[in-house]
Amino acid sequence: MAKWSISTINSLRRCNRQYYFAHVAANHGRKNAFRREAYELKRMQNFLMWPGSVVDKFIETEIIPNIKNLDYSDFETLAEKAVQMAKEQYAFSKKRLFSNPDVRAGDHKQDFAILQMHKLNEEYSEDDTQVVYDKIYDAVRKFPDIVIPANGTKLLDFLKEASWLLPNVMNWSFNVESSRVSPQIDLFLIHQNKPVIIDWKLSESFVSDYSRQLIICALSVMNWYKNRDGQNPDMEDYSLYEINLLKESENVTSHELNVERASEIIDYINLTGSDIELLLGDRKYEEIDIEEFDITDKDTTCAFCNFKSLCAKVLINGIENEKATFNKHVSNLQFEWD
Repeated sequence: MAKWSISTINSLRRCNRQYYFAHVAANHGRKNAFRREAYELKRMQNFLMWPGSVVDKFIETEIIPNIKNLDYSDFETLAEKAVQMAKEQYAFSKKRLFSNPDVRAGDHKQDFAILQMHKLNEEYSEDDTQVVYDKIYDAVRKFPDIVIPANGTKLLDFLKEASWLLPNVMNWSFNVESSRVSPQIDLFLIHQNKPVIIDWKLSESFVSDYSRQLIICALSVMNWYKNRDGQNPDMEDYSLYEINLLKESENVTSHELNVERASEIIDYINLTGSDIELLLGDRKYEEIDIEEFDITDKDTTCAFCNFKSLCAKVLINGIENEKATFNKHVSNLQFEWD
């Protein structure tokens, strides 16, 4: 059964070769150095992606647990703590600990990071990192000021009133024909006996439409309810909120869940999942040829692709030579850590 996600399909549509690196080759294990390189490039973040990742993790590990424990800390202090988390991630990445075979990502759940400037040895200034720290600080500091427009309640009070608060839910899967869908739910809660799904955003974009992702999360929650004893909520009982932590106003966007939209999304998953099934079948990694995955002809896609360095090496040297090069490099590598 093919694994399906919006990011997977977006990757496939941007560039088949990008999909190969990200969703076929990438593997966190270190026995295959080529696949490990693809994994590190997949996890790599630039200055635009990094602040959102830090705030997501901080909400999951600090803010939500504080609310659940009835500990409503000063958010100025919490903002400083979030910046400190980012600085620890920066230090981890700068030392290139992500390439140390003795370092496991599971042992560094808060400070593990692969930042593009360190992974690719790019030039950058301290001003660039300060911009990231400022974004993170502002996002956390403003958290208690966000208001849910549907009822005029402040977000913090809304979360305090919830009977359930589950951040970063990733294991509520459901099947659509030949596709296995496992969305990441930033926050699921039950408020006044009704399900609420929240998706955090840390983007200055005012035009991006994230309704599809939230509806997929809702389908996952509906499947979870179906497998439990008790009454399932109706679709109109669901609240789907996209919350942008950077906007000065109108931070919260509400998205509607109805039968028409849900059916549309299921049809989309079925259609695009069939594309993946036809491309991969039930073959293992070793049975899949990279040449089956065409390269995009769009320069902008290549320019912003995490895998452009690896892709270029494969084009120049060939896949087998590049795999051999990585394996030889890793076997001879001596790590020196600050």
